This record gives sequence, structure tokens and C-alpha cells, in this order.
Amino acid sequence: MHGRGRTKESEYLLQLREKQKARYAYGILEKQVVPQFYQRDIDGLKLKRRDVETSLEASIQALRNTLEFVREQDGRERDEKLLQYRPRLAEAELKVG
Repeated sequence: MHGRGRTKESEYLLQLREKQKARYAYGILEKQVVPQFYQRDIDGLKLKRRDVETSLEASIQALRNTLEFVREQDGRERDEKLLQYRPRLAEAELKVG
């Protein structure tokens, strides 16, 4: 009942130990390690941001294309209805006149 056993180590702790191993092995100061250590994270975020931007642009373009298609279809349907009713109106005017 003493002790709870080993807990799973966090990702941060694993990265910290790796960084410390490298520092001790190569005699590097903390100032020299930190920029490189965070640069990988920054580059990863930039890639994710670029992917999100590309995905958003593709979605917006798809919406534009769909809207344009719907507008064209609506215009065609309106034109077809006008053509259907015009001859009848012309015939009605001839009968009256």
C-alpha cells in the first residue's frame, strides 16, 4: 500500500530529458538549445496553418462554384417559364383583339 507505482511520463518530460542529454553530451548552453528546440514546433505550426488556409480556400471556391451553378439554373428556369407563358399571352391577345 505504499507508493502508487510509476506514472506515465509526460511528453514535456521526455523532451526535456532528451534536451538535457544533448546539452551534456555536446557541452551546449541553454541559450544555444532553446531556439532550435522551439523552431521545430514553430515550423510544424506554420505547416498546419498553411494546410488550414489551403483547405479554407478550396472550400470557399467550391461554395462560389455551387452558388454560380445555382444562379445559372435559377436563371434558366425563369427563362423557360417566360417562354412557356408568352405564346399563351400572345394567343389571348389575338382572341380579344
